[in-house]
Amino acid sequence: MKVGIIKGYFEQSLVGEVRIAFEEALRMLKKFGMKIQEVTIPHMDLVPALQAASTRPESNSDHDHYLRTRPRDYSPGLLYSLIAGLLIPAPVYVTAQRVRRLLCQEFDTAFESVEVIVAPTLFSTAPTIEECNCGYIEVDGKRIELQDRAGNFLTRYTIPFNVTGLPTISICCGFSSSGLPIGMQISTPPFQEGKLFQVAHAYERAAEWHKRTPQL
Repeated sequence: MKVGIIKGYFEQSLVGEVRIAFEEALRMLKKFGMKIQEVTIPHMDLVPALQAASTRPESNSDHDHYLRTRPRDYSPGLLYSLIAGLLIPAPVYVTAQRVRRLLCQEFDTAFESVEVIVAPTLFSTAPTIEECNCGYIEVDGKRIELQDRAGNFLTRYTIPFNVTGLPTISICCGFSSSGLPIGMQISTPPFQEGKLFQVAHAYERAAEWHKRTPQL
């Protein structure tokens, strides 16, 4: 079985502990006889814009009633995001759907040479409430903003699989020095959930991270 790695997107601000855990997970997959292969998604850089231009208007369809009647019940950040979704013109939304179809086709092409694609779930371990309130984390000797003009960095690694609708699972692939879990995503082509669970189960059974719980 060939395992695909997408280069040029998931490395953005990836912290050291997550990188080490993910690379160790890849080594374990190789022990199963799997081959690691780089794949290319040419328009991967459009994913954040696609997510903002498509899912924000779509989510507003569920929130319309409460936005009109109870807007102050929302947190400021979510309220701002929903209002921003109301301001997206219809032509932009239609263009986003065309980009979504293009991205899906590029993933289909990538899956012609690999059976699964793996990636880190998050660029870091879970930030503290204080770090979320400050809007940044300090790690590896640098300051990383949790939000930039491209959107929320905490969801940056998961939205490629959200906007394409690909079957994807996140499993634990290690723990940080502070005891926080680190995640790895596994994705397959549409309607191949059986293969998805097969690979995830094989890794989980061998790594046994699911037997360890964080110290509270």
